[in-house]
Amino acid sequence: MSELYKAFRRTNGFILTLIGLLFSFVMWFWKPSASVPLWVIVLIVIVLAIVVVTLADALFESLKRSSRLPRVCKAIQPVALYGDARAILLVDASDLFSHDAMVSVFSRMNDFEVLIGTGFVATVQENGRIQVCVQNSAESTGDIWERILQNNKEELSQLIVKPSIPRNCSL
Repeated sequence: MSELYKAFRRTNGFILTLIGLLFSFVMWFWKPSASVPLWVIVLIVIVLAIVVVTLADALFESLKRSSRLPRVCKAIQPVALYGDARAILLVDASDLFSHDAMVSVFSRMNDFEVLIGTGFVATVQENGRIQVCVQNSAESTGDIWERILQNNKEELSQLIVKPSIPRNCSL
């Protein structure tokens, strides 16, 4: 229900509602000769327009939010609990990920997405953010991981975390 309310607010639903109410009060004094008063038709059209615009906006926002991959916010060295893991990545909230799901980490290089590691979702925090433990990394990506662990903004912005791993992945 909160998504509908947010969509109603984004589409200026209050303004449209006030305009519709004002128009319906003005039409109240109109003396139409048709069997269905014009003000009733106008009122119905306005209410339907508000409903359609609000629902369309809510659907668009929901689809947009659920279909995009989250961005990587930070990286830290893993604690001993994770063994010889390469890094722990903090990723924005996303419905695409769940606890213990396998993930792959790519880096954008010259318009290509290059696989640099695989791992799993360690936990989904209360605030929705996701902690990804990178267990396996490509041998040739040591300098990339050093920059990631230093929280280099440029390097973090190039990372892509996907909720799956390649079929024949052998890092």
